[in-house]
This record gives sequence, C-alpha cells and structure tokens, in this order.
Amino acid sequence: MRQPPAVLRDAVSETCDLLDTVQARLGLSNRMHAYAALQAVLHAAREGLPASSTLRMAAGMPLFIGGLTVRDWYPAAPQSGPYTFERRVAERLPLSFPLSAPETASGVLFVLSRRMDPSALACLQASANGFMPHPAASNRPQSGQPQGD
Repeated sequence: MRQPPAVLRDAVSETCDLLDTVQARLGLSNRMHAYAALQAVLHAAREGLPASSTLRMAAGMPLFIGGLTVRDWYPAAPQSGPYTFERRVAERLPLSFPLSAPETASGVLFVLSRRMDPSALACLQASANGFMPHPAASNRPQSGQPQGD
C-alpha cells in the first residue's frame, strides 16, 4: 500500500491531536463529543463574520479544521449582538451534550487560540464576543462562565 502524501498524513495527525486536546480540556468522554464541540464553535464563529473574514480564519487553521469551518456553509450577512455567539454555539450543540455552551466555547477557543496563526485568531476573536480565554486562564473553564480578555 502506498503512503499518503506527508501533508495529508500530517493533517490527519494534527486533527486527531486537536480533537484529543479539546476532549481533555473539556473533560469529555469521547472524541465524538470533542468533534461536536469543535464544530459548534467553528460554525458559530463563521456565522458572526463576513465571508472574507471567515475564509481568512479557515485559511489560518490546520488543514482539516479549516475545511470543517466552511463545511455546509452558505455565506449570509453576519449575525451580531452581545449574546449571539453563545446562542449560536448552544444551537449547534447536540441536545444531549454534557456541557453548557459558554463552557464549551471557552474550552474550544482556549485550544484554538494556541494553534491558529495571528490573522485567523483575530477573525475568531472578532466573532467570539468576549469568549476568548485569557492566556493565563486555568486548565479547565468554570462551568457556565465565559472567560474574557
């Protein structure tokens, strides 16, 4: 069997590592919950941005995570408002998800903030309405409490 190109092999490894980190950060029981959390946060973020900023954000992420960001996306006018990001995350989480939307968003954003290039991170911060964790944040966010700058 032929080996996949290095870029694909590295992208798979990087994606699995990111999911494992999200799983550990949020204390989730499995990788599918980590995937659901990551997808909910990324899709909530993209809905709060203009199309050009969403594409900039996706381009600055690991290969498969950038693809997940724009999966099933039909650009529309960005949604905004003080609680919209939290609401968008909550709407995208499965009903049986074990954590609240603010706790999920804070944990996922903490992980992403350490793996994105500065341009992509700036786009994510613009959409997250204060949910970006402080660099000195604790290892696990407090339940139901967003962590701001």
